[in-house]
Amino acid sequence: MNKKIPLGIAISVAALVAAIAVTVTYTFAMRKFEERMSSVTDRQFTYAILTEIESKVRQKYGGKIDYDVMLDKMADGLIEGLGDEACEYLSVEEYEMEMNELAGYDFGIGIDVSRASDGNILVNRVQSGSPAATAGMLKGDVITYVNGVTVLSTGYDKAVSNISSAKTDVSLKVVRGDNAISFNVSKATFTNVSVEYSNISGVGYISIFEFNDKTDDQFNSAYSSLKSAGVTSLMIDLRGTAGGSMEQYEYACSILDTLLPQGNLMTFIESDGSEKVLYTSDSKSTDMKMVILVNGETAGAAELFTSAIYDYGKCYIVGTATHGQMTVQEYFGISDGSAIKLTTGNWKTDTCSSIEGGKISSGGYFYNVPLSTYQETNRHILTPQEDPQISTALDLLSTGETSDETTTTQAGAAQ
Repeated sequence: MNKKIPLGIAISVAALVAAIAVTVTYTFAMRKFEERMSSVTDRQFTYAILTEIESKVRQKYGGKIDYDVMLDKMADGLIEGLGDEACEYLSVEEYEMEMNELAGYDFGIGIDVSRASDGNILVNRVQSGSPAATAGMLKGDVITYVNGVTVLSTGYDKAVSNISSAKTDVSLKVVRGDNAISFNVSKATFTNVSVEYSNISGVGYISIFEFNDKTDDQFNSAYSSLKSAGVTSLMIDLRGTAGGSMEQYEYACSILDTLLPQGNLMTFIESDGSEKVLYTSDSKSTDMKMVILVNGETAGAAELFTSAIYDYGKCYIVGTATHGQMTVQEYFGISDGSAIKLTTGNWKTDTCSSIEGGKISSGGYFYNVPLSTYQETNRHILTPQEDPQISTALDLLSTGETSDETTTTQAGAAQ
């Protein structure tokens, strides 16, 4: 039996509910208004402090002020204050250079270097078609003088900076074997060769140095050449490969589309936690066994690349734990032509099964193979037999086992 509620009581209850709703809505609205006002006040206070500092400097500083430099440094400080090493302020010149690099072009002499064991500069790579290659420089050269001053007296970091910051020409003296050779190299813009490849005992070796707009075409060219040569397995070297901009993730996923079957490649996680699948692969894929080489400098897009292939059961991973950059950065232009690069979210692959603690360092087919200090310093000039990580990869691709003691949690072969 239904009980009837008297009309007077019903009206009173309705009025009470309405009053409560109005009170809650008003309280919530006032709280949001106060938060907004507090935020505005904070911003006004920040601007007032910056204006006061700038005014004091202009009035009291006894030296000459370069306002362009001061503005750049102030902008730099704002971004540095975020405490995120992946974020940065880019001057007009830096932004233009970074966009050119993403497009696949470099400006410089075209060498990759590291600190030699004696403190000089070891040339790890000379890019094909670069000014250094045209001048006759070779991988393995040791630079001992930069612009007439010894590297040891200048210091490694400063000497490298002197090479990269030179406006036009740079004078170098190198040691090659028992010979000392002098070079005068003119800086120029050249196409970045981001992919190199070779055939190592029937295994296709592909090194990806960075991800840019030309990397996909260069990778596909290398892959096709190796297939034509009859290789049946691939070793992809991502040691030292980094980059976390949205564009670089896109370039990495373009290559993954060639290698992996239909499915998700990259999911973008917004700052509010919402997720969106950004890149997928089609049904075409490779049937080759693969090994991915990684180390502590493998970061960002290279980590996503490795994680995605591993999730599909398509590879072994050999090396050491990666850097651990699961964030994504995007560029935002400023009205004067400069820009800021900010972290806007995170990425994940299908299962992230090789990732532990934000780094690629686990899984049944992850083989931990550290290098000695000497091997790490000279990695780029070692033969495959002298490089334990490449040797381990060759063993896995040929037999599914390793000849040396390596750390792994499960035996077996990649699909």
